[in-house]
Amino acid sequence: MHTLSFSADSHDRVVALMTTNERSPPVRIHVGSDISATTFTANGEYLVSGGNGVRVWLAKDGKEIASMEARSVACLAVSKDGRWIAAGTLWGYVFVWDTETFEQAFTIKKDDEIIYAVDFSPDSTRLVTASSNCTAIVWDVALCRQVQTLQHENLVTAAKYSRQGDRIATNTYVTSVRVWDSNNGRLLVEIQVGVTPWDNAHLLWSNNHLSVISGKTIKSFETSTGSSVWEWPVLDSDYLSCVSFPQHGEIIAYSTKSTVTFWDTSTDTPLDLIQHPEDIFSITHSPDDRFLAIAGKSGEISISGLSHIPNSTPLHSAFQYPPPTSRDLPPTSQALPPISQDLHPNFQDPDIQIDDAALDSWKHDQLENAEAILTAVIHESQNPSYHVLASRALVRTRLQQWDAALVDAEKAIDIQPSVFAFIAKSIAHVGKGEKHKGYRACDIAFKHFHSHVAFLLLVKAIIVFIAGEHRDAISRVDDLIATVHLNSICYVVQAYMYFLLGNSQMERSEFTAAIQSFQHGRAQMRHHTSRTLFVVSLISGWKFDDLGITIRQRLCEAMYATGRTKDAVDCFHQMTGELREEANSRGEQLEWVSDFRQRSSKKLEYLGDSAADTQRYDEALSYYTSALSLSSPSPQGILIKRSKAFLATGSWRLALDDANQVITLDPSSPWGYEMKHAAL
Repeated sequence: MHTLSFSADSHDRVVALMTTNERSPPVRIHVGSDISATTFTANGEYLVSGGNGVRVWLAKDGKEIASMEARSVACLAVSKDGRWIAAGTLWGYVFVWDTETFEQAFTIKKDDEIIYAVDFSPDSTRLVTASSNCTAIVWDVALCRQVQTLQHENLVTAAKYSRQGDRIATNTYVTSVRVWDSNNGRLLVEIQVGVTPWDNAHLLWSNNHLSVISGKTIKSFETSTGSSVWEWPVLDSDYLSCVSFPQHGEIIAYSTKSTVTFWDTSTDTPLDLIQHPEDIFSITHSPDDRFLAIAGKSGEISISGLSHIPNSTPLHSAFQYPPPTSRDLPPTSQALPPISQDLHPNFQDPDIQIDDAALDSWKHDQLENAEAILTAVIHESQNPSYHVLASRALVRTRLQQWDAALVDAEKAIDIQPSVFAFIAKSIAHVGKGEKHKGYRACDIAFKHFHSHVAFLLLVKAIIVFIAGEHRDAISRVDDLIATVHLNSICYVVQAYMYFLLGNSQMERSEFTAAIQSFQHGRAQMRHHTSRTLFVVSLISGWKFDDLGITIRQRLCEAMYATGRTKDAVDCFHQMTGELREEANSRGEQLEWVSDFRQRSSKKLEYLGDSAADTQRYDEALSYYTSALSLSSPSPQGILIKRSKAFLATGSWRLALDDANQVITLDPSSPWGYEMKHAAL
């Protein structure tokens, strides 16, 4: 029997493809459905794509070689020996196919889970899977047997073997990367860094270093200690950007919207651009670095040759030296005033010097009480402190007493200029509709308080947002993220801006725009607690507790409102995974979870019934499966309907599984036995 060679041994045939033309036109593939993942085989000859099914393409001409059935594929991997293809799905299935026949070798089913990542060991004997149930599981491929469980406290969104196979790196949802001994499952080190986006392409092993994509930065860590050894900013990226590392050389590729930029990290210069016909969902280097596959979410793939891109020095050598200094980097924006070493490019917020009782009332939003306490202190003193006047001015801005706040702020400035007095004056002017006067008050503060310039820039961005110039405010925070050190607070503030923007769009029934805003906010969210964030909350009234969960909740509602019920349910599962980690989940959150679960289950069942009535059984199965993932207390009815849909598509074994589940849940159900008889 003739078989295809997926192993690295057939590499020479690929090399020949790239010697005929310095820059050949890309190979175009129209998949015709959503694409969620792509990967090359070890020899670079074939590209595997996943979405609504798994398909194998010849890299040199885009010819389809094979197609395998698998719904809602989330991740892919090809073994190094070319023998196996693995796919993980949003419904908890892991499929493994034998590439000699493209028949399923085995299937793993993890109920009520999402499989975020799969990866083979270098010797192709083991497979690691990462899932939403807070575990990474190692499987023996030959025996289809679980051999290790790597337990986490949050969603595990990536898992990748080291090149030697002796370690496994895992990523938990925006919190940390862990390195494990692959032989005994022992945790070796935990690195506090969030990896975004979530997939194995954004974890790169190189000798004893592990490099990750974190926000707009590539970071490299020494895996024996977890210490940072290298950072590199990825300029102009956004939350949808993808980054791909070559196996050799210093040229990285990253996407922004529909453009891929190649960047030489040794000289800090862009080399080339590739345009794609739609917004890019993933980019992937071939193992020999001779091809780049670019996939758009709607189903367009292009495979470009890279012989015109110089690539001479091993990438890992760049990770062995300190990153370039800020003087070596190009300026990221002209919108910010220069922040030099002398101006402390870290966040140094000013001290709040007021009565403890007033501060406690302020902190708990008892603003009238806080104002009364501060007023009493002022009346008791012949010469009131500028600190107290400035604080009362800020409290009065929260109460929208704009004129009174201005009087307090100006009195405080007359006594002694202070950061808080200028901030209060700025907010009061903006509240009165005098935004340019408000901005000017901030600008004057910059001249007086150099040591607080980063804090003032962040507060000014918030004031610009309050003034209604939302996009300008968000852009200002982008500039700060690229400029200041210890910038995680900027991500949190920007996430809140997107949250507020999405809420206002929801009120105007602009649900599609709201989805984009909430997705932006979710991507920017960081776990961050500091005194600076507390001060920002006092000034603005913005509440950052449980912000990540709240954004997901609103995203679920926006998706539900547009009819994207299945997407809303996927988002819901991720949110409830986070809620399980919160011991002090609020009552209103739990009440919303119960209500949304009930609403979505009914709607998905209705959509499944409508699809089944018109013989669109694949759609019906997708809707019923999504409804069942919501863990209804009485799922028998949906299981029976899904069993019928499986029978209609000829999936007898799956129909039988559902019938047996009905019988287990309700031994007296005649429908369960009827469906079992039909399946048999």
